[in-house]
Amino acid sequence: MNFLRIGRPKIDLILDSQKSSKIEGIFSLYGGWTEHRIHRLECDLVKVSSGEKPNFVAPVVTRLMAQSIKPKEYIEVPFHYQLPADLPPLQKGEVYQLQTRLVVDKNMKCTDTDELTTMHQLS
Repeated sequence: MNFLRIGRPKIDLILDSQKSSKIEGIFSLYGGWTEHRIHRLECDLVKVSSGEKPNFVAPVVTRLMAQSIKPKEYIEVPFHYQLPADLPPLQKGEVYQLQTRLVVDKNMKCTDTDELTTMHQLS
């Protein structure tokens, strides 16, 4: 089924900094082979334990975007997020991730996952 992804738009969350509980960066949107209508940009914070499905922790961004992205066009969207103060520390084998989705024509989703690496020591 990977051949269906050829020519689709792409999303990449590029994290500039992870200073304690503040995270900054940009969402990089890359146009595919044809023009696509962007409906929304979503990002969630999840906790992943080794060998298990991700557990939803908190919504990070839901941005409605009624715009088009042309073939090979590049769009940047700023990203800023303050982690929740009551976020529990990680246990061995757990990681926090930011799961990003770009929803375009016909509810097609382009995804990206980024692991948060410099936060929360093991308890």
